Amino acid sequence: MHLTSRVIVSTLLCATVASAQARGLFLLDRSGSMLGTPCTESANQAKADIAAFFATFPTGFATVRDFNGTTGVQTLGGTTWHNNATDAQNAVDTASACSGSTPLADAICDSTTALLVVGAADDCWMYIYSDGGENTSTMACAGPCAQNWDTGSCDLDLFGGAEDYLPGDASLLGCPSIAGPDPSWQQKCCAAIDSVLLGPCDFVLNVYKFGAFAEVAAPDPGFAFLESASRASGGVVVSVGLGKAPGAALKVSSVGCRNSSGLLPLLIPTGVPKLGTLFNMSLSAGRLDRYIALGVKELSPGVKLDPFGGTGCVLAVQPMLIFPRGLLPLPIPSNPAFIGADLLYQGIAIDPTFRERPPLITSNLLTATIQR
Repeated sequence: MHLTSRVIVSTLLCATVASAQARGLFLLDRSGSMLGTPCTESANQAKADIAAFFATFPTGFATVRDFNGTTGVQTLGGTTWHNNATDAQNAVDTASACSGSTPLADAICDSTTALLVVGAADDCWMYIYSDGGENTSTMACAGPCAQNWDTGSCDLDLFGGAEDYLPGDASLLGCPSIAGPDPSWQQKCCAAIDSVLLGPCDFVLNVYKFGAFAEVAAPDPGFAFLESASRASGGVVVSVGLGKAPGAALKVSSVGCRNSSGLLPLLIPTGVPKLGTLFNMSLSAGRLDRYIALGVKELSPGVKLDPFGGTGCVLAVQPMLIFPRGLLPLPIPSNPAFIGADLLYQGIAIDPTFRERPPLITSNLLTATIQR
């Protein structure tokens, strides 16, 4: 993710009223599946988020933790809470090498427990940097995979739409009961997160999913547990595509947004942006009216679309052209001078059933770099 994208995301995540005793918990997955670029980029993103956190909460405190199957869950930097960005960022530099298995449930339980000890007036922000996939927890939140929910996939949406909770619910997340002989780790983690939501501070969970481009450019049911918990708390989920799709430089950045039904618009490239070829882009957005904005400049910061019905949505590209019907076939010139030029795409979807101020939602920003 480019630096400008990091600034956009970090600013969005911290766009709130400052609290005198805000707490930020930054949790890094250092398992073997994060080895390589995800290991490096997740640390860089954490540092950017720490800077944004202290810019928003100058008198706040931050703690940095990591986890894998070798070291377990550990606090970094020699102290639990840091009162400045420099010390917290230095703590990130002491994170473990990425190797071993993924005790994700242990990490969630340990981190929520740390947030429960803060004062009643505090804002609590928790950031998780991971590619998902619990497999070796042994602590209080350990348990079998919830195979029997939804279609049987381990990490499918735990809450079944209950993240749109009603005020006064006993469980803000709508967690399934943990009663029974063998509750799953998802049920236990849901209860742990819920205890913070119902507890001493205003809690927001923000999640970064790191992976190959193909993994984050398409819907990922394997990450739905953390995604659901994040959105239930009012947080943000960011998919960070690393590297290139086969045959072309394609990268996802910025933050998409969902409508009230949970629909997230998805940009789908077909072919590759090569000299002298036709590069096709389409937007998947259900039955909504679809548009694709094309530009060459990323907006930093992005333009908030709340006044136009896009609650929580951001326009991240300065549009040169906007194409209707969610289809954009673009002829790439044969001129070698265009090699390496970036084309920036963002999808916009509008609900046509509303006659006045129809709500709109946006996709992530997709950057396509022209190849030879």
